[in-house]
Amino acid sequence: IFATFFGINMQIGIIFGFLVVLVYMLFGGMRAVISTDVIQSVILTIGLFLLFGLGLHYAGGIETVVRNTPTEYWNPLGKSSISDFLYLALAIGPFYLVWQSWWQRIFAAKDEAIARKGLVSGLLIAGFILCFSFLIGIIARGYLPQNLRPDLVFTESIFTVFPPAVGGFVLIGLAAALMSGADSYIMSGAATVTRNIYQQYLHPDATDRQMLKASRLSVLLISVIGLVSALFAKGIIPFLILFTKIVGAGLVFPFLALMFWRRATQKGVTAGMITGVLVTVGWNIAGNPFVIQAVPGYLSSLVAIIVVSLLTSHAADEQVEALY
Repeated sequence: IFATFFGINMQIGIIFGFLVVLVYMLFGGMRAVISTDVIQSVILTIGLFLLFGLGLHYAGGIETVVRNTPTEYWNPLGKSSISDFLYLALAIGPFYLVWQSWWQRIFAAKDEAIARKGLVSGLLIAGFILCFSFLIGIIARGYLPQNLRPDLVFTESIFTVFPPAVGGFVLIGLAAALMSGADSYIMSGAATVTRNIYQQYLHPDATDRQMLKASRLSVLLISVIGLVSALFAKGIIPFLILFTKIVGAGLVFPFLALMFWRRATQKGVTAGMITGVLVTVGWNIAGNPFVIQAVPGYLSSLVAIIVVSLLTSHAADEQVEALY
């Protein structure tokens, strides 16, 4: 965004974005994250609708777009095979069952009914917006160079289609989407460090004030790690897919076992987490032979949970009642 519109070096733009997100997260916490997410979502939605409508007009109308677009672009699978689709679905999809950002908002809701309505409506709106994102990319083929880098399509479309005033508004929407994603991932990582490491192992009797301080330090730590990764990473998509595979294989079946199977033991769940992660990493190092990449990690995690849970007993401090 900064490189296209302001001619700013990408590294400087990354640092500027890092500082903006870090400041409002450190001083506002979860309330600031949720409030800004709501505002950013509204701006992003309006911006996408404007970009879709004016982009369609700029490209010559719907008939021109349909006529000039290859058939495979209207196929949900595109040029990908069924196995490619299943690979992405299994690598990314299950991860969202345990995505901490969703659970943070669920637990922050006033009651269960509001949490359920918010989650369902949010998913529907997100799916609707995602469809418009794909359509904008297809429409942009009519007025942007064919060899343009995919990550520049939206910014170049805004620069090409809109007058400056409207383009600035849509640009804010695009920046809002980036900030919304950044603060969610940072808050998830910070919550994990604060609750699962600091409070559980380092300071079990921490006061609220100490937890707040630890949370802010965790936000700073996770943000700096993200900044360094962004400055030196050559591509985000392969890293994101690998991350979701590892986290999904390590957490999805342990999470489901805790929720629905009262026979699951602490040792069984721990074994499932470790096995899923190790098998997924090992399978990736081996070049993902034989089957769809994510399958071995998930299956090994499930088998480990069942076998170890049946061979072990509940510890005295375990809550053995399944939630559902």
